[in-house]
Amino acid sequence: MNLPDQKSIIEDSLYYVDGVRIINSQVQLLCDFVHRFEKEEVTLDEPHDLTGLVNAVFDGLGTCIQFNLVKVYPRR
Repeated sequence: MNLPDQKSIIEDSLYYVDGVRIINSQVQLLCDFVHRFEKEEVTLDEPHDLTGLVNAVFDGLGTCIQFNLVKVYPRR
């Protein structure tokens, strides 16, 4: 709960780099993020840094058609 999802990583333009889009590919992404929630809508006083391993598949138009948050690690 309250971890990065397809919308935050893919749809909110986090995969854009200077106007380049990922298309027609299957990729693994390591996504660094700050986790601020312990339970539903309970904000932590001390957020912690995490890294998520994501498997994503993009069609020929650059649309993410498959998204799976595989694992979450403490950020090193």
